[in-house]
Parts: sequence; C-alpha cells; structure tokens
Amino acid sequence: MALQNDFLPFATGGSANVLTQAQYAALISSVIANGFSSGVAQSAQLNKVWRQSSIMAAVLAQFAADYSGQNSTDDGTTATLEANLVTAIRSATKTSVILADTGAANAYTAVNVPPLTSGTWVDGVVQQVKIAHANTGASTYAPDGLTAIPIYGLGLQPLQGGELALNGTAVLMRLTIAGVNSGNPICVLMECAGGAQQVAPATQSQHAMQLGQATGRLLNVQVITSSGTYTPTTGTNSVVVEAVGGGGGSGGVPATSSTQSGISGQGAPGAYAKARYTSGFSGVSVTIGAGGTAGTTSTAGGTGGTTSFGALLTCPGGGGSPFGSVSATQNNASGGASPSAPSGSGILYTQILQVNGAIQASTNIVAGLFAIASTMPGSSRGQGANGVFVASSSAAAPGVAGTGGAVVVWEYA
Repeated sequence: MALQNDFLPFATGGSANVLTQAQYAALISSVIANGFSSGVAQSAQLNKVWRQSSIMAAVLAQFAADYSGQNSTDDGTTATLEANLVTAIRSATKTSVILADTGAANAYTAVNVPPLTSGTWVDGVVQQVKIAHANTGASTYAPDGLTAIPIYGLGLQPLQGGELALNGTAVLMRLTIAGVNSGNPICVLMECAGGAQQVAPATQSQHAMQLGQATGRLLNVQVITSSGTYTPTTGTNSVVVEAVGGGGGSGGVPATSSTQSGISGQGAPGAYAKARYTSGFSGVSVTIGAGGTAGTTSTAGGTGGTTSFGALLTCPGGGGSPFGSVSATQNNASGGASPSAPSGSGILYTQILQVNGAIQASTNIVAGLFAIASTMPGSSRGQGANGVFVASSSAAAPGVAGTGGAVVVWEYA
C-alpha cells in the first residue's frame, strides 16, 4: 500500500497565479528579507512564497515516508514527523553509490553523477568502484577525467598486484599524508572483496604481519630422488637438508642339496645426516647414491652409492652383504658393513647403523633375513636389502638390490 503524504505542494499547476522565478528574484532585497508591507496583498507574490515553502515541505515529507516506511501525517504535531525524518536520513545514508570501473587494469576511472571537480575531489572523499579489471601491479585512480593519483594500500605503499580483484568492490579514500608519495594526494585502498590486503609492518604481538616479516616460516619441502641441480623456492633464505646414502645389496646364495639350506645377510643402510645452511645452497649439484646391486648366484651384494648435496654434505652408502653359504647344520651369514660417517658443514645430526646378519639354526630354520629400517626417519630410502634364503634341494638364488638414497630439503623464509 502506498504511503500517505499529507504535505502537498501549493500552486503547482501549469496556469498557477505565481511570479516567475526571475520576477521573484527581482523583488527588492527588503521584500525578500523583511516580508511584504501592510496593504493590499499581491496574490502572485504570495502564491510564489507559499509554493516555495510548500514544495520543500512536500519533498521532505515524501523523503521521510519513502525511507522511514511511515506515513507523513499532518496532525498538527512535530515529534513523529521529526522521528520519521531522522529514521529516513539514517536509512538513506546506509545505501552508497557503487561506481562502474570504466578504466583498465592498473589505470582505474569512474564516472560520478554529478561529476567530481578539483574543488570537490578533496581529502576524505570516499569512492566505491566495482572492479572490472584485476590489477597486476602499481595502480592509479582518476574519477571524472581528473588527474590520476596512485592507489596505496593500508601499509601506505603502492599496490603490487592482486589487491583489486575482478568483480570486487574497491573502497578508495582520497588522502594527503606527509611523507607519503612525496606529500602528494593518494587513494588509500580500504578494502576490496577477494583482493589481497596490504598492512603496515607489525610492531606488536597482535598485529598482522607483512609476508616479508614472517622470516623462518616453512615455504616448501623438496624431496629429491634423482641426481640434478637444486633450485630453491623463491623466497628461501635458509634450508635444512636431510640426506641418506644408498642401501647395500645382499649377496646371492648357492644351490642346496636335500640336506642343506642356505642364507645370505642383509645389506647395510646408507649413512644419514641432517644439516642447516643459510647460504651457498642455491644451485648446488645433488648426487643421489644408487642402491647397492644385488649379488649374483655367486657374488656378494654391492655397496650403496654416496649421496651428496654439493660440497656441503656427503653421506656414504651402506655395505653389501657377502656371498651366502649353505649348511646342513647351524650357519651364520654376515650383514653388510656399516658406512663411513657423514661429512660436511652445518651438520646437526648423523646416524649410521650396523646390521647383525642372518642365522640358520638348522636346515630350513633361519632368522634375521629382513633388513633393518632406513636411517632416514619416516622413509625407506637408503634401506639395505633383505637377506636371501634357499631351502633344501633348491637352485642357487641371486641377492636383492638395496634402495637408493635421497635428499630432502626443508626450505625456510
């Protein structure tokens, strides 16, 4: 239902008996200032005065009704009308104009109605612009054909890209701040939905940090299992390197008679080390030690290859186990030899392990064939090979190859 407005404009018809605006403006200043003198009233003059006041009263009353949702009733009181007008003003100011982005990426423009001028485009003016072109770097804003000024973030630095997101609404405030942009005007980007937000450097415990202040955070983890060149992730300032040499292979076992069985021991795991570096790590050559070769039916297992991270860190491979033997009774088979200790700089921790080998208690009863865990925590890289068992009346069997080494690089800002 339409809202009621009792305040009606007076003398608004096309043939109304009123002075023209030019005639009214031409009245002597004393009439405008002091009102009409006593005597015979001139209806056209009075109608003009009444129309001017009634039109504005009608406009205000209609505004109050439209934005308060209440009738503007002429009941001779003012309290309700005043309350409705206050409500209407508050309601109207909640709805702000969102301008269309009519510029290009990094060079934003918009059209205001009425347009801003050099006299009205002043500090404190806020513009809301629906972004049609995401920014890729430093950006400017030029409303209504005025001179473009740079857009800065809340950290009072030029934009870098990604702050003005496509279809986001950018809230821009014109400001002039001493020491910023050489004291020339800027637009401060207060916010833009979907865009990155710039902040000032954090100086207290509960401040938001700039990304550049968050030093020491983990950026990435690179797991390297083949030889090549290490290229750090952008922003890496220090690394923790874990490396393990290749695991040793196991030896083969000869054929057995009906009263014999045979065994060979396990290969030894490669040497492991963890080290930290703050320089000299970018672009180093990485060598991954191969797993030791499997012994043939007549040879021992091979030694694992050496893993290195440039000249900074070296981890030797584990030894291969000897060629196995057969027996009709008790029999022991040695495991591969432990590798040499890791070497290099910045080393925080190392580990090498000795394997115990396998045992045959009697024909076809054996234990200790399985390889021990890798020296690299949480990984099977660099693990030695399992030992080999050959049952009675069986052909000779080859050994098992060891597992290749690895380098894991933890990259920190």
